[in-house]
Amino acid sequence: MEDQNNKLQKERKLMEERIADFSANLAEEEEKSKNLTKLKNKHESMISELEVRLKKEEKGRQELDKAKRKLEAESNDMQEQIAELQAQIADLKAQLAKKEEELQNALARLEDETAQKNNALKKIRELEGHISDLQEDLDSERAARNKAEKIKRGPGGGAGALGRSWRP
Repeated sequence: MEDQNNKLQKERKLMEERIADFSANLAEEEEKSKNLTKLKNKHESMISELEVRLKKEEKGRQELDKAKRKLEAESNDMQEQIAELQAQIADLKAQLAKKEEELQNALARLEDETAQKNNALKKIRELEGHISDLQEDLDSERAARNKAEKIKRGPGGGAGALGRSWRP
């Protein structure tokens, strides 16, 4: 029995040592578990913060994309308006060039007409002077005829009276 008792004592001692080892291991594992739980909580908190940041960045990116599309649309509208305005400017320049050409042609015609008018007025003055000279000549001629007629008639009627009554 003593053998058995010794044997049981040894087993008990071994068991107690094993229990002590297990208890030490359990305490270590509990400490590790506690540390891992803290680490897990810390990582979960970091993940949560990163998810929030990611959502903010995604929202910011979406807003930037929306603003970019809006600006691109506005830019396209502006480009179309610029193209329309450039076309209008080109049309107006063409119209202006046409009007300037018409004005130059009208000014040239006016100069020609003015020159023709001045020439016509000069010709009229020359002709009026010539008419005046002819009128003076005609008046002189009439006066000379009247004088000659008076001389022909003379005091007695003269040859002029005979010449009128005589017929062959």
